[in-house]
Parts: sequence; structure tokens; C-alpha cells
Amino acid sequence: MFRKVWQDMKIVRFESVTGITAPGIAENDTVISLESICSSFRSLFQLMIDDKNIMRKMLDYGPRYSKKNIILRAPIDQTTRIYAVAANYEKHASEMGVNLPEQPLIFNKLAQSMIGPDEEILLPAYSEQVDYEGELAVVMGKEGFSIPRSDAMAFVGGYTCFNDITARDHQWTALGKHRIIDWFSSKMMDKSTPLGPWIVTAENIPDPHNLRLQTRVNERTVQDESTARMVFKIPALIEYISSRVTLYPGDIIATGTPFGVGGYDKPIILQQGDTMEVEIEKLGTLRNRCR
Repeated sequence: MFRKVWQDMKIVRFESVTGITAPGIAENDTVISLESICSSFRSLFQLMIDDKNIMRKMLDYGPRYSKKNIILRAPIDQTTRIYAVAANYEKHASEMGVNLPEQPLIFNKLAQSMIGPDEEILLPAYSEQVDYEGELAVVMGKEGFSIPRSDAMAFVGGYTCFNDITARDHQWTALGKHRIIDWFSSKMMDKSTPLGPWIVTAENIPDPHNLRLQTRVNERTVQDESTARMVFKIPALIEYISSRVTLYPGDIIATGTPFGVGGYDKPIILQQGDTMEVEIEKLGTLRNRCR
């Protein structure tokens, strides 16, 4: 059992009917609870490195919940920091009318912005043009500072789907004669950013730069691209971010969205009741409805 589950590891955060919220492992129609051995994703990834024996015991004998009796939440917790990358696909930068940056352009998302699979996206009342951005998210598996890109992939714990919902009409603001990005108003709204449905461990994704990424709005495909077209690959992103701050297990790096967002060539304004899906090859589908 341990070998089978480990080879197809899907790490989740779940809430039970009794109100318990904890990390777990999804297997078929059940979730194996890890609440007795770890309280955070930071401690979970450390256990996966330091003590596979206790993980083996939990996967074989740990308490199980039926998926019918739990709610999957975003696979983050109070220890998680979220770093997002802007303009990391050439065609997306072109559709926005900006040049490719000479180095990664990073902004932060707030933990209170994040929601899980099948949770409702809260459309901000102040925006009249809310947009989608399907992305591959990297989940760190080890702590590191000033990580060289040659070693960076050894620090990755897994991957998941990300939808960087954006208030497109509040993305830019004037500062004197200049126009700057308003990250706060456009990217950090409460309950606006889906993540999940789970984390697939890095050893089960041998090449994250060769995955098909699709985004659908009401079953219409609006983005369809390979992660091979990232400008700054994952090792370069880890090197750059970790040269400024320490990265910890469980931290999220959203690697940017490809061409096809709704705010430019084909205006799509998300409305109450719209359903979005971000599907990434080998990772699954993240589905959310707007309200």
C-alpha cells in the first residue's frame, strides 16, 4: 500500500465534518489524515525527507475519511507565502502590450486571497472586468536561501494548479507622469485565487516544463499552452526569489500565465455563475464558480 500511494502522492488540506482542518493524502475515494504527525505543510515536507517510516505507518494505518464527508481546501496553511510571476510567457506579454522583463517580475499574493477546489470565487464589487489566469504552481519542499539554479529542482516538493484571478480594470494606476502596476487592487482580493485541488509530488512529475495547461470558462477553452514556453524556467525563478528571501517548505511559486487571458484580444468579463477550470497534464483539474 505504501509504495502504491507514494508513487501517486496527492497531498491535500481537508476539513472534516467535525471541523478538523489538517494535511492529508488523497487516495481513491478517501483521504488519509496526517493530523497526528504534522500541523503544517512545512512540517509535512520535512517529514517526507527525514522520516519516511512514520509516513509509511500513516499511509498504511492512518485514519481515513470518505471524500463525501470532507471538504478539500487550498493546500496552504498559516506558514505559506505565495510568490507570483508576471509576464513569464512571451505571447502573454505581447497581448498585454509590455516588453518581456530582463529578470523575473515577482509579486506576492495574500493567504486570505486563496481558496480551494470547488469553492466560490468572490468577484470584487469595485471591478467591472475580472479576468482569469491559469498557471502552474511550484510548491517548495525544502528550505533554502541563495539557491543556485543548478541545485534548484532538488528543493521542489511538488506542483499544483493556480488561477490568478485579476481585477483587470484596476491593474494599472497613475503615479505622476508614470503608469505603475497596482498589485494590491488587482491581485489581492479576498477569496479570489483558486489553488489545488492537490499537490502532486515532484518525483511524480519528471519534467514540469513539458505539461499541457488549459483554462476553460463555461466549458470554452480560452488558454491552451505548454509550460515549455515559460521565459524564466523554474530553476531561474527559485534562484532569483531565494536570492532575496528564504524559501520554506510549502511556499508557493505561481509561474505565470500563458496567452489567452480575457482582458485583451477577446474580452471576457467573468460574471456571477461562470465556471472556470484550470487543467494541467498529470496534475488534475481545478474547478471554481464565480459569485
